[in-house]
Amino acid sequence: MKKIFITFRNMTGILAASICIGAILILAAYALPTARIYHNVDRSSRIYELEGHAPFWAGGVIHTRIDNFTDSIMLMKAAYPVENLIQSAFLNPSWKFIDDTPDAPVNTLVDVMKNERQADSESWYYPLYWHGYLVVLKPLLMISPVHDLRVLNFYVQFFLTLTVLFLFYQRFGRNLTLAFALILLTLNPITAAIDFQNSDVFCIILLSTIFILRRNEMLLRGENYLYFFLLLGIVTVYVDFLTYPFAAFGISLCVCVLMNKKFFCDAEPKKVFAKLSSYLFAWGFGYGGMWAGKWILATIFTGENVILSALGKAIYRTSTTLSAAEGGMTFTYFDVLARNFSALMRGPLPVILALLLIYLLYLLIRRKKKIFVTKSMALTFSFIILLPFIWYAVLKNHSYVHDYMTYRNLAVTIFGTLIFFTWKRE
Repeated sequence: MKKIFITFRNMTGILAASICIGAILILAAYALPTARIYHNVDRSSRIYELEGHAPFWAGGVIHTRIDNFTDSIMLMKAAYPVENLIQSAFLNPSWKFIDDTPDAPVNTLVDVMKNERQADSESWYYPLYWHGYLVVLKPLLMISPVHDLRVLNFYVQFFLTLTVLFLFYQRFGRNLTLAFALILLTLNPITAAIDFQNSDVFCIILLSTIFILRRNEMLLRGENYLYFFLLLGIVTVYVDFLTYPFAAFGISLCVCVLMNKKFFCDAEPKKVFAKLSSYLFAWGFGYGGMWAGKWILATIFTGENVILSALGKAIYRTSTTLSAAEGGMTFTYFDVLARNFSALMRGPLPVILALLLIYLLYLLIRRKKKIFVTKSMALTFSFIILLPFIWYAVLKNHSYVHDYMTYRNLAVTIFGTLIFFTWKRE
């Protein structure tokens, strides 16, 4: 009990320090001059005028959708002039939308960049998120326009992907490397390269995977893995817009299991369950605690009741109803699953999955004398495979409306299944 208390105390201290560091970083980002940022956003605004709010780079295949709706919001927040540093950093203003259509943020961005609206026009605030992506996006926009940053984003993700696949091949061989490559296809790296919103979690997944593969021995010391998942949740919520954050936890957990196969295969089931649950709790504590930290700081420093507004939004996003603006209807949990599976199973991806399944069945037949399933192994993979369904059960409204990005959480289920089929006792 004393050990648990000390660990929780340490986790609380890390969370509190992270909230303070996050606040300092976002203040530093908003302290940057915006004239050059405005200029570089203006140079690329034509892209969004031509593409619209939700273009597809491959016809109507839903997981090829580029979310210019949110990217326009991100760019307007980066370029918006700062008059009061505290108010701007914690309320995150931008230009108010010129209409209520789906194209509203894109139309507003283009309208502003054409100098048809003045910088002192009415503000729109969005304090529910940390907007930590601005810590990176603002400095980059001082150097390059958006079209160059899209290319740079692709370069960074390309080299991170090569690094991950190389390390996977070194550690686990061909089959699991192919499995991880398929997971990246499921996440859709092309969309992640073009779309700033979707790139945040994609890069976090790659970086966390590299860290586990390179520093597993260090993470095994004491409670370091617990603190790692805590920090993973903190960093994810700091930069993300609630896209597919659970994939960052689930895929990292899969890599952790792969690196520590003996424990998750042979330890007592109750110890395995306790370990998996503690990692989930640590990630959730970091994710939820860091998010709440923004609401608290925004309420304290601005006088706006951000906490009440955020709680109301959270209640709505966990409901099974849609507002009039989003469709004015009710739905069920099974509707949520159907929409997310439908988003996943468009285009050639189902064919690739089917071919891989045939290949895995072939491996099972060829290795029939080596097939084994321990209770701990069954528990581990049941836990992993069911994770996205827990997320969908909690955030039903959000997962129904934003299926074009939340379907990526199913990559955890697919990866867990592939690992199960290719698992070998050491």
